[in-house]
Amino acid sequence: MSAELLQRARAGDRDAFTALVEPHRGELQVHCYRMLGSLQDAEDALQETLLAAWLGLDGFEGRSSVRTWLYRIATNRCLNLLRSSARRPVAAAPLLVSPPEPTGLGEVLWLQPYPDALDALPDHAPGPEARYESREAISLAFVTAVQLLPPNQRAVLLLRDVLGYRASETADLLGLTEDAVTSALRRARATMEAARSPDSPPPPPPGGPEERALLDRFVAAFTEHDVDALVALMTDDVWVRMPPLPFEYRGPMAVHRFFTGIDSHWRRIDRMVPVQANGQPAWGEYVRDPITGGLHITGVVVVALAGDHICEITHFETTLAPYFGLPRTLD
Repeated sequence: MSAELLQRARAGDRDAFTALVEPHRGELQVHCYRMLGSLQDAEDALQETLLAAWLGLDGFEGRSSVRTWLYRIATNRCLNLLRSSARRPVAAAPLLVSPPEPTGLGEVLWLQPYPDALDALPDHAPGPEARYESREAISLAFVTAVQLLPPNQRAVLLLRDVLGYRASETADLLGLTEDAVTSALRRARATMEAARSPDSPPPPPPGGPEERALLDRFVAAFTEHDVDALVALMTDDVWVRMPPLPFEYRGPMAVHRFFTGIDSHWRRIDRMVPVQANGQPAWGEYVRDPITGGLHITGVVVVALAGDHICEITHFETTLAPYFGLPRTLD
């Protein structure tokens, strides 16, 4: 940290303030996203964090790094939002067809994907207490599991096991005792472990020939509307989810029933435009207008891989398309 930059920022120099906080902007937004599960809420929380930091510069005593100070503000802004009774899931658009009976109803309805998440992760390694690698800690499966935790447990797990802060540092950041942090972390880890799929093989290397071959087969089966070929690519414990709708389908038989049940809607999907979400393969789905012949977006689908199979398919609504640079229509 530059003492000169801090002094200039305290004197009202916004350029100096930007130079202080800009190196941490991307990772702070990812942290807010992990806390909240919502890209839009994460953006709001980040802006509130930066405003609070600007207004509170005189209170920064330099006993910690600027980065740690910003994490303190961001975490507490997220905790306030999580505890707010005004926060409710966005109403889902109704499906054009009635889906078959689901395997179950999901608990995590407030969930959105994060575009190009790996680009926003910090270059430096997490602290000595971290238990999760950066790629795993931004995956949809991880973020979904985090949303099952109460607010304090959520904050403790992310600060300790993702960012690698020590127990004493985490207690100071959250205004808790070390015993409270240790207890919350123990309960949070138990919940996360229960949500993890046992013995899942690692995904193939990103961008490698194995991943490309698997994704090419997936896109071909998806756009050719071949249910049998699609299901053949899936693990025995595959999940299909579609937040903010609660319906979840688990296992090849349930997934087969799902895609067969929505056949009339699914058959309209004509093109898939590749993007990245949460460090995972994703696509914008486009359907062809039977009158004009043009293509318009109908959703964003994200997949998770396990070995040479697909272990999760998550469908999101069209409102998120602009964040991924996906146009509303294609020629």
